Amino acid sequence: MQSVFDFGREIHTRGAVIYVVGNKEVTHAKGRSMDISGVEGWHIVCSRRGDVITVYRNRDLRGLRPKRRTRSDRYSRPSLARAA
Repeated sequence: MQSVFDFGREIHTRGAVIYVVGNKEVTHAKGRSMDISGVEGWHIVCSRRGDVITVYRNRDLRGLRPKRRTRSDRYSRPSLARAA
């Protein structure tokens, strides 16, 4: 688990910090003569204080991309000017 903290990328999202090891990190570590292919796809979700919440494995990292807001998202929220 320590190699995920050492070599994984750090993503801040939804009030948590996620450490992830993907293919890029495995390739980078291999260039330094280290084999971390056993932890490829590991996600460690931590609180902002650093407490580990959960650990899971998922090699598909696309879910970590920020979600794009659509046009309907921008116009469906009530305006602050109308609430006053």
